Amino acid sequence: MSSSSVLNDILAGSISGGLSILVCHPIDVLRTKLQTRTRTKVVSTVITISTLYRGFLGPFLAQGIYKAVIFSSNTWIKYNIFENNGSKLSVFVSGSLAGCINSFLVAPVEFCRTQAVISNTSTLFQLSRWKPIYLFRCLLPTMVRDGPGLGLYFLMFESLRGSNGNDNDNDRYPLITTVFAGCVSGIAFWTWALPVDTFKTRMESYWLSHPPDERLSSLSLAKLTLGELRRKGSVGEIWRELYQAWPYAYGRGIPAAVITLTTYDSCLTWLES
Repeated sequence: MSSSSVLNDILAGSISGGLSILVCHPIDVLRTKLQTRTRTKVVSTVITISTLYRGFLGPFLAQGIYKAVIFSSNTWIKYNIFENNGSKLSVFVSGSLAGCINSFLVAPVEFCRTQAVISNTSTLFQLSRWKPIYLFRCLLPTMVRDGPGLGLYFLMFESLRGSNGNDNDNDRYPLITTVFAGCVSGIAFWTWALPVDTFKTRMESYWLSHPPDERLSSLSLAKLTLGELRRKGSVGEIWRELYQAWPYAYGRGIPAAVITLTTYDSCLTWLES
């Protein structure tokens, strides 16, 4: 794998990530509000353009980096560890490892984005007010969400699009095939990720609801969140709680996956032509 291929992955990933967050951030805000509405009374019920893009700047600036890291690390792992053998296992593991690596970037930004959404402040302001160690309180659930989630994401995309691992063949895929594969990839990711994401968002909202001198450790946050879910009653009620934001998750995840993957594919084809 050449250095130019890595650079192409970084550029295509950055462009696709920025475009996806520009379109889909308002749905992310609605999902976060729904996931935390039973945890805090500070969530605003007034929906305006301003509130829909609350906390936008941080994720927008970070999204290009996210996608650059995901696509470049996924490609590097496939080529250098699995020698691009094209097996479903290698595709899933490469995507999973890329997701885990990217979690170290995602966790602090999403922690602050959640604080920004539910407290009506900016993400960059939240980033400036926490000690660095606090920003990684929810790293583990982020890895549990994005590791297997991105493994499924890439597995479904490459399986349905019919990728044979040859980078020079990107232009042979019809747009409708790429769009359909992107749709299914978004569904696959959020089917796995949504319950973990709800759990993680609840953990993040607990942090805001405690005074600074009582801020909890990651383990304490997880125990409190799990205890709250157990009080919901039956297993069915718990799962309904974890999947309560499914309209927003799929409503955001499907178009985001389509935008990201088709834009990435198009940019990569153009850069390599």
